[in-house]
Amino acid sequence: MAQVGHVSAVSLSRPNNIANIWSSQSAKTSGCTSRRSGSTVGRMYGLSFASSDAMGLQLRIPRAHAFTSTSNMDPLLLKVVCIDFPRPELENTINYLEAAFLSSSFRSSPRPNKPLEVVIVGAGLAGLSTAKYLADAGHKPILLEARDVLGGKVAAWKDDEGDWYETGLHIFFGAYPNIQNLFGELGINNKLQWKEHSMIFAMPNKPGEFSRFDFPEVLPSPINGLWAILKNNEMLTWPEKVKFAIGLLPAIIGGQSYVEAQDGITVEDWMRKQGIPDRVTDEVFIAMSKALNFINPDELSMQCILIALNRFLQEKHGSKMAFLDGNPPERLCMPIVDHIQSRGGQVRLNSRIQKIELDEDGSVKSFILNNGNVIEGDAYVFATPVDVLKLLLPEDWREIEYFKKLEKLVGVPVINVHIWFDRKLKHTYDHLLFSRSPLLSVYADMSVTCKEYYNPNQSMLELVLAPAEEWISHSNEEIIDATMKELAKLFPDEISADQSKAKILKYHVVKTPRSVYKTTPGSEACRPLQKSPIEGFYLAGDYTKQKYLASMEGAVLSGKLCAQTIVEDYELLAAKGQRNKGVSLWVIAKWLQYGLDSSYHVPYCKLPPLVSQHFMSWKKPKEQKAIIIIVLMAPLYAIDSYVGLLDIRGSETFFTFLDSIKECYEALVMAKFLALMYTYLNISISKNIVPDEIKGREIHHSFPMTLFQPHTVRLDHNNLKLLKYWTWQFVVIRPVCSVLMIAFQLLDIYPSWLSWTFTIILNVSVSLALYSLVVFYHVFAKELAPHKPLAKFLCVKGIVFFCFWQGILLDILVALGIIKSNHFWLDVEHLQEALQNVLVIVEMVFFSLLMQYAYSAEPYRTGSVAEKSDKKNE
Repeated sequence: MAQVGHVSAVSLSRPNNIANIWSSQSAKTSGCTSRRSGSTVGRMYGLSFASSDAMGLQLRIPRAHAFTSTSNMDPLLLKVVCIDFPRPELENTINYLEAAFLSSSFRSSPRPNKPLEVVIVGAGLAGLSTAKYLADAGHKPILLEARDVLGGKVAAWKDDEGDWYETGLHIFFGAYPNIQNLFGELGINNKLQWKEHSMIFAMPNKPGEFSRFDFPEVLPSPINGLWAILKNNEMLTWPEKVKFAIGLLPAIIGGQSYVEAQDGITVEDWMRKQGIPDRVTDEVFIAMSKALNFINPDELSMQCILIALNRFLQEKHGSKMAFLDGNPPERLCMPIVDHIQSRGGQVRLNSRIQKIELDEDGSVKSFILNNGNVIEGDAYVFATPVDVLKLLLPEDWREIEYFKKLEKLVGVPVINVHIWFDRKLKHTYDHLLFSRSPLLSVYADMSVTCKEYYNPNQSMLELVLAPAEEWISHSNEEIIDATMKELAKLFPDEISADQSKAKILKYHVVKTPRSVYKTTPGSEACRPLQKSPIEGFYLAGDYTKQKYLASMEGAVLSGKLCAQTIVEDYELLAAKGQRNKGVSLWVIAKWLQYGLDSSYHVPYCKLPPLVSQHFMSWKKPKEQKAIIIIVLMAPLYAIDSYVGLLDIRGSETFFTFLDSIKECYEALVMAKFLALMYTYLNISISKNIVPDEIKGREIHHSFPMTLFQPHTVRLDHNNLKLLKYWTWQFVVIRPVCSVLMIAFQLLDIYPSWLSWTFTIILNVSVSLALYSLVVFYHVFAKELAPHKPLAKFLCVKGIVFFCFWQGILLDILVALGIIKSNHFWLDVEHLQEALQNVLVIVEMVFFSLLMQYAYSAEPYRTGSVAEKSDKKNE
């Protein structure tokens, strides 16, 4: 049997017995077999494929160039059948089931009353995935692609002769559960050509030879992977295997937390740190690093390698590879587009984004295209490479931490080379091959591995040139010359650099200056979540947070996660349109901030004259000292709240200091207010002596105090002291809690449970103090009547207690999601503070006016009321 590569010529077997063809090859010798039909009428030569799923398209080929045969052979109809390996059993793996559940969640989610129109930029796998799953959830995606071709990093083009050339050499692994689900959901599983479960490496020191890692089908994972490593004796010695295994133990024992911690170290440094010989890195991990991220081990983060090993080894078929049976735009992308459009979505090519136009609140108003068209939606998704996003990022967003971190993510350059030769190369496999060349990464003879590109007479090598940074600026001719020199080492008997052997019929060079993000140490912390801080703006792409790094699987998963986030935000996004028709909370807060620049001066301007009036009528120092301290509370609150608004613009330190002074001042006011009331009653606050004429009055307690006190008690020395203690506990607890909260915040140990603990303590304390003052007022209302007690009580209780509970109410509204921020730099926490501060400023205007009446200096000027009161008390 003559062989051309893995295309085997076998003698006369009947076309009606495909089973015989399959049995004529072992599962280990996949490839193409040929056979002749019995009839000699109209004899032409044809080519067809039999995969594990279906027969392919029949092609007509000339007999003389198809296979090695004798020149006097009678012409017969020749059919060449390529047999793929069956699709592995992936459906029962945990990762596949997890991906399937996520997919089903879109189909089973409640149908929206008003579907969202989601504008998505970029028709690569991330954008297509986002649009597909949004359409499954009942929404209306509008997918915009700048170029005239689908696919992004899996794009491909047809040349004038009808041959396709691609952006990259794309391999679909068994450990890609979301992609495998996607193929199944679209009904295109038959478009994947599965290869034997092996990894094949070229041997640089033995030109023309290859070393294989064969994963036995009968063994489970990870034993099949260990077996493949142990059985390979060409690349690693036994001592090297042992040291490598020992070095990997921390990753195996430490689990995911250990893997994540290795983001800060390169592959090369990690290997040396673990005592693994450099030859292991040279023999295996240079090729692996270049295949994963197009860079060398001295640049690649070890986390990337460990994640890949984890994904490939935890599943039996994780490292099993499949090729798409043709060009990705037609075979993969178009079925997704058809799915999207069948559910009401849109896909528009030649729609390049020129600008992200912002609304007044900093959110996205629209996307403006190069042709001037304006595209608006309910939500917006950028599914482009990170470098494209950074170019179009609005200036107002660039200082936001979420977007600033993107500066550290940079796409890595890569070059994909396609070379058509004038003959069939013999030393190739129907598989992906690791070249282990300093210039090349991986390659494949696509004329053997792919149905659409199949050619029994001529090889078409598709090769990935990596690292490509120093080559990206070189001419195509220089790149081809350098590639041919490397191929001469891989195929010494068939290829020479000067083309004296196999000759180049044509070539295509596809340069991608910024491809997948460069997975260098420290890059993991810079990867953003799909949901941005801008309301209604989302990201998708393999650079966003997802567990499959820079890969096709990562792109598809990022799209699903992006779609999931949008579906979860449906209520918010649906309400956004209504909210934009009115005035947002942020606009109200900002309008009040600037509109009340003069209003906050009202308490500041009104109350100092009141203080000066008391100084000018200084007759009763004990009372008037307490009054001055009380009336200064309104301007202090107003100044504190105004500075709180300014805190949004960077005065946080001063605001924190002033706020702590205000909270301690509250306690002082409570103490002075109680002292003022005792003075009016001519009762010693230290002795708590109850005058005989009011002793024995009934005090009626209400719930919940009745849980601790009788419903009715008589006023006496002990009960009066109890009322004082209930008020004074706030005088102590308020400043203590304030100091502790500030200390914990400065030490950065202020979790939400601790915040709520302080809130509960202060709430109980405030409630008890307010209750005691209310009881005090009712008991002594008659004696306090000449001193406008109700107005005085309202001023103190209104400022201290109303403002406190107002803050609690805002906390609850934020926790319930009723108050939300829709401004790009004003998060919900700052919005809550802004609203509280604005309300306090407005309220202080009214309280300052009330204080003019309640704490007037008039009685001290005329002496009328005060003197009458004194005489009565005497």
